[in-house]
This record gives sequence, C-alpha cells and structure tokens, in this order.
Amino acid sequence: MRLQVDVNLPRTGPIIGNGATRTGFLGGASCAAARGLMIWDGATLPPRAAFRSGRGSRRRGSATRRFGDVPAIDVADLGSGEGLLAELLARRCRTVIAVDNSEKMVQFGAKKARQNGLTNLEFRLGDLQNPPIPSSSVDLVILSQALHHAEEPSLALQAAARILRPGGRVMILDLVKHRFVQARELYGDRWLGFAESDLHRWLESAGFFGIEITKVAREEQEPCLETLLAVGTK
Repeated sequence: MRLQVDVNLPRTGPIIGNGATRTGFLGGASCAAARGLMIWDGATLPPRAAFRSGRGSRRRGSATRRFGDVPAIDVADLGSGEGLLAELLARRCRTVIAVDNSEKMVQFGAKKARQNGLTNLEFRLGDLQNPPIPSSSVDLVILSQALHHAEEPSLALQAAARILRPGGRVMILDLVKHRFVQARELYGDRWLGFAESDLHRWLESAGFFGIEITKVAREEQEPCLETLLAVGTK
C-alpha cells in the first residue's frame, strides 16, 4: 500500500518580536513547507523526499494533497505543535498520536481533530525524551523541526526507537548546524541545528540501521539556514 502527500503548507511572514509566528507548523518548532512525503509498505520513506523550509518567507501557499492507497500504519508525531502535519497523516493512516509539551497546543490540536471528525488522531501532553506512548506500538516516528528543542537529542532518538515496532522507521526533519544564535531567544531553540555526523552517531547508538541523511533545502533569505532529512530503520 502507498501514501503520497504533496503539500505546500502556509508559511509565516518575517520574524517579528519574539518569533511567536514560527510556532505551530510541522512540529511546532519552525515554519516549514513539505513536498512529496511518501510512505510505502508500512513505514518506508524514500531517500530523497523533498522538503523546503520557509521560516522567513512572506509567501503563503495552500495545501494540496494527492493520496494513493491507505497504508495501515500507526504514526507518532513527536513535537507536533498544533498538529497540522498530524492531521494530514490522520486522514490516511490508521492512527496518529501527536505529542507536544505545550498544553495549549495539545488542547488546540485535540479540539480541531474533534471538529474535523478525526477519531484516529489523539493528542497527548508529553516530552520528546519520554513520550507517553507504549513501547513497540507505532510504525513511523516523525520529528519535524522538533529535535533541536530536546535537552538531550540522543535520548529523544532512543525514545523513538523504544516506541517503534521492529522494522519501523524514524524520520527527522531539522536544521543543519548553523550560527544564527538569535534562534535561542526568538524560538527557544536549545540546539543550533545538527551536524550530520552527530545525527548519524545518535541514530546508530539508538539501534537504527540503514541510516540516510540528506540536505534537502536552503533558505534564500538570511540567515540562509539549511534543512536536512534523516531516516533510519529499527
């Protein structure tokens, strides 16, 4: 079975004040637009799925989706924010559990899911490093612009491995290591992106194999941050 999601999500305007406009899209940590997220046979992702970040763009797009057959998989969206990505996935996956450490985000996402009749989408209050999800219970874990908020990213990846079933996959969309130190104050980022070598080492230590890490986007405007996509199999 196959799911294809082709998305051009809304992106916020220029950064103003404390950067609150950034919160909520694709993981509650950064404004990001995603194109071509594909899942085959349970939780398999292509090595070069295309993602485009849009933290400082003035443009706003509309979401468009093209779905194939429905994959019978269970998904965990860790650091989900208001659940925009989780909602898209819930429309085609068996179940989606969205976890965020903001009670407001969890309440907002849960209310919206109820309004949209998404009974297979559940929001839970929790932390990336210890998500309130049973062990070996999901097929796909997504951390979309969320890992750089974890106190210990390696522990968050170990937690992802814990909740995945054997053969399940983790997908990480995050920033390449950068020097835009204002991100700490503007967005509350704990980490200024990640080196590919560090991500690979943490994923390997957590027990993942078949690890692939690819740079998939670079912002045109300053500070010209780069985005990477990392996937691994348990």
